Amino acid sequence: MSYTESLFPVAEEIDLHTLLFQPQTPPQAPTLLLLHFCGGSNTTFLPLAKHLSTKHTVIVPSLRGYGRSSRPANPEAYHLTNYASDVVTLLDKLARSEPSLLEHGLVLVGHSMGGKLAQYLLTQSHVASLVKALILLAPAPAQPFTLPPEMKRQQVQAFQDPTTARYVVENVLLGSDAHVNRTITQEQKESLVDDIVHASAEAKAAWPSYGMAEDYERVICDAVVEYVREHDGLHVLVIVGREDRVETIEGVSERTVNVLTAVGAKVDFHVLERVGHLLPVEAPRAVGVLVYEFVDSLRVGAHGNEAVAIDRARFNPTLHTSAFNLEGEWAVVNDVNTSIKRYIYFVAHIACPCYHYAAGVSRNPTLTIAASRTKDARVAMVSLLAWLKSNDYQILGPHLYPEPPIWYHIIPTIVLPTALMIPRTILSRWQNAAVFMPVIAAVTLKAWWEMGGVDVLSVNGLLWALFLLVLKDPWGDFRYVRGREMLERRVVAKDSGKTEVGTGLPSVTGNGSVKEQTATTLQTSLPTTIDHNNNDFYEGETKQPYPSALLARIPWVYTLLISIRLNNWRINSPSHDKTQPPAPAFPTHGAFALQALSSFALGYVVLDLTSVYIAWDPYFQNPNMPLASPLSLPSTLPSALQLLPLRLVRTMTIGAQAWALIGQMFYLPCLLPLTIHYMGWIGDEWSPHNWPPYFGPSSTILKHGVRGFWGSYWHQTMRFTVSAPGYELADLLGFKAGGTIRYAVITFTAFALSGLVHTGLVPPEPLNAIVSPHELRFYVFAFFAVQPIAVLLETLFASLMAKYGGGLERWRSGNGLRIRKLINAIWTISWFTLTLGLIGEMGRQLDWWHYWTVPVSLWKGLRGEGWVAWPVFA
Repeated sequence: MSYTESLFPVAEEIDLHTLLFQPQTPPQAPTLLLLHFCGGSNTTFLPLAKHLSTKHTVIVPSLRGYGRSSRPANPEAYHLTNYASDVVTLLDKLARSEPSLLEHGLVLVGHSMGGKLAQYLLTQSHVASLVKALILLAPAPAQPFTLPPEMKRQQVQAFQDPTTARYVVENVLLGSDAHVNRTITQEQKESLVDDIVHASAEAKAAWPSYGMAEDYERVICDAVVEYVREHDGLHVLVIVGREDRVETIEGVSERTVNVLTAVGAKVDFHVLERVGHLLPVEAPRAVGVLVYEFVDSLRVGAHGNEAVAIDRARFNPTLHTSAFNLEGEWAVVNDVNTSIKRYIYFVAHIACPCYHYAAGVSRNPTLTIAASRTKDARVAMVSLLAWLKSNDYQILGPHLYPEPPIWYHIIPTIVLPTALMIPRTILSRWQNAAVFMPVIAAVTLKAWWEMGGVDVLSVNGLLWALFLLVLKDPWGDFRYVRGREMLERRVVAKDSGKTEVGTGLPSVTGNGSVKEQTATTLQTSLPTTIDHNNNDFYEGETKQPYPSALLARIPWVYTLLISIRLNNWRINSPSHDKTQPPAPAFPTHGAFALQALSSFALGYVVLDLTSVYIAWDPYFQNPNMPLASPLSLPSTLPSALQLLPLRLVRTMTIGAQAWALIGQMFYLPCLLPLTIHYMGWIGDEWSPHNWPPYFGPSSTILKHGVRGFWGSYWHQTMRFTVSAPGYELADLLGFKAGGTIRYAVITFTAFALSGLVHTGLVPPEPLNAIVSPHELRFYVFAFFAVQPIAVLLETLFASLMAKYGGGLERWRSGNGLRIRKLINAIWTISWFTLTLGLIGEMGRQLDWWHYWTVPVSLWKGLRGEGWVAWPVFA
């Protein structure tokens, strides 16, 4: 965002160097005036101003004596009244030169000394008439604060030379080293030091000498009372860093928040974790999001109307004594989403646009608190609607995870089923694809353009539309198959033995030739060649092609849209169709429930224990620390553990967390439909215990290595959407079945598309990342893009063993099989040790490892450290 800079004469021989940020489109929002701390300048606010100026006009002056503004030599020229007079004159000149600049009012944003100045400006009638709200960042109090003489002298001396100034910046003003290394470059540190050293000596001496001691509490309180009476309330946002050594949480709460609340101001008080005194520099995005949310709530309905800001006070009457932990709240959002959002993506894939409203509320801490604390459903709904009308949906998405405006999901959600509802008598297959597929693609691409990235849901949705409208023919080839009696299906499946299902990955035959790898599953006694005119494959089964009647077509289409694994569907693909209807994975409801609960318990313990290691290992907190970097291991660790390579330990920790998190999303949420089916309210095909398992046996990894992991063990939720384009591409290029090149094309295409889907985990503007979001997306994509290398290496090795190693039969039983399993285990662990660091780096940059993964920690509780691991619940 560009800005203009000018010198505005505000008093005799006093010019203020001022930066003016203006969005390309004139904003219908208040202008923000940013006032810096003692020792700063308008450059202190550059990171925050650039962030805020996407939606607001931002004015950033350097106060007299600082930056490139004038430096009066009179030691008495730096009283708060002098600063206030300069600002009033500056605003007057700006309003005269550009009347539209302040037509939507003014929000005063003051940091430290600037916070005291922002409060004092309310006593100036010309400014007070424009003010819509106050935003105070680690504010100095309005009441007097006198330093002991020796401390005054030390503070003045500390700001005089670069060495001492740098020490103050790094050890007093900034927060913890781990956080500083993430958010502040060395260049920014030097800029802070340069501002302090080159500020006027008189200005730097004035603040500790007499500026702090000036008492304006009474006049400010009188001004607040007057403002509240005239404007029906004053809204104030106060933000402080948890590690602020200058203006502590307790001090700000007692001397600013409580004082303003006592005279009628409505105060929102937020605490940012791992942040010190320099909030605009350390956490510009986090501060920016809070400012956006706060100012937007004023525009929704402040000053007398039913507004979010007013509702907050109602929901939390002790708001002035509460320190809302913003990053703690985001930690909860991130951690919850990490474990369930992918499940929501799948469940709400096409048929549940309401998910976006629910996801939006879960990401908004204010509304979550509101909904949980109020018994007034009407007020909660008003708050929800007010938020949905605000810009929070667009504001939070860029920072937490990519999420385009909801309409970009609703349109494809409507267009795809509409396309499938139109029978062949109206549009042919290709006419249908030509009409509707470009619409879905255009809307999706426009969403990606607007949000500056992709998201998992829209990428998978686009691939699903491509699969159904272009690559397959649901009108002619798809049949919905279901059994009338699940007991008969179990008997048939039990008597039928097993069958092999193609995975799309290459495998090697005994003579060394390449064929498609298969995974073992139960067969349901169906013929290899399917006759679509025959409805009697076995007793108790019905088969429904594309219905001609509209009322029958509606449930048929919507059932297809949510059947991501295509269970109970025959799609004219022999390897898939011969397993449909699928053989039930569990004999009873109880067996599935036991599996779900045991999977949850095991995953929960794994998440808790891996969080212990992650919290202890500095690699997960410091992005400048290489993956294989050494660290001091406590002597209490078992000697065997101390011998393990740290790269192995760290990547396996990352892998264990991913396994546990993803495992949670499949089984535990399915207890709800399982229970509903047990009560007899839904059909057999909708009960999870009748579905095939989500994960294959782990033994396939030992037998087939990385191919076994991806082709059989790991969940196959996106198999059709990511593999079907590869098959079509291989056919288009003329590569026949049984060739290495064909399966290389299929494998590389499938993993490339899977990588594209998973790049949707990276938000366009990560809050604390020190690299660009494009680089983070590259990490994710690269992890999936390199997996075919391992698959093809395994295929080549197996082919060589078949031709020159005495054949494959010797490795399929006895000692040969044992050696094969050992080699595959070592190889698979080595491969993921090499590649999982790419996912780990993305998670580290996105702060995935900064928070305990589970809300209640058994480890912490048993050690007497408290059971609650998420601060927002404490």
